[in-house]
Amino acid sequence: MGNKLSKHPNQQACMDAIAWIAGQLEQADDLSGLRGYPSVLLLNAFAKNINSGRCKRAVARLARYLQRDDQARQSLDSKDIGLALNTFSKWFDNPDCQSMAHSLAALLASGSRLRHAMDAQSVANTLNALSKWPDTAVCAEAAKALAGRLVDEPGLRKALEPLGVANALNALSKWPDTAVCAEAAKALTGRLADEPRLRKALDPQGVANALNALSKWPDTAVCAEAAKALAGRLVDEPTLRNTLNAQEVATALNALSKWPDTAVCAEAAKALAGRLVDEPTLRNT
Repeated sequence: MGNKLSKHPNQQACMDAIAWIAGQLEQADDLSGLRGYPSVLLLNAFAKNINSGRCKRAVARLARYLQRDDQARQSLDSKDIGLALNTFSKWFDNPDCQSMAHSLAALLASGSRLRHAMDAQSVANTLNALSKWPDTAVCAEAAKALAGRLVDEPGLRKALEPLGVANALNALSKWPDTAVCAEAAKALTGRLADEPRLRKALDPQGVANALNALSKWPDTAVCAEAAKALAGRLVDEPTLRNTLNAQEVATALNALSKWPDTAVCAEAAKALAGRLVDEPTLRNT
């Protein structure tokens, strides 16, 4: 039920129902019936309602349950681990979520079979989750191992959807000085530079996040090329510029500043700065 409700995150009645389910889980005496996939379905549903205190508490309780129950934890397959990590990363500063996420990262770091069972979307989502704890050694190790797959497997890179490319790049940029992460980012950036359709499919948040990631390697030729191409979209598409929220405007401006002598990047920055001049609400957000 929770999984079906989570397909409608913009419908308040569905979010209220998910919060109600979370409240029931919070009060349940025994969670042993939730081993494996059922627990992951609930975690995935609760992740769609991050502003709910009941969902946060229910996720923390599931994290404690998985941490204590070795059998429940070992029953998770690679897709389950990716989904669970994604949920725990929504409350990355919660001690229970953090602890369980680190345990799952350790499983990935040491489990080649688990990593290689992940499809492209799982790899991107898992990298995105791990990037919430970039200074935790076991998360960095798991990220490096997944980055290695992106370096070695052109088919995996090619299978990523536009959002997956943006998410993976953004995640890898949290370890800019780690050789395999930089190599994976360069390989993915090649797709952005070479595929106009991929760039065009990025939504405003995806454009801002991709620029932010690319700016971590400003002297790498392929990153500069991809950034120029994305900057061109900002110059040519007023609707795209005007759809960026305050955080995304700031992120994009900061990224574009890494290529101050590149004409199209400077032009895109000027166009975005025009919004700051013209929109007091944007400046004050």
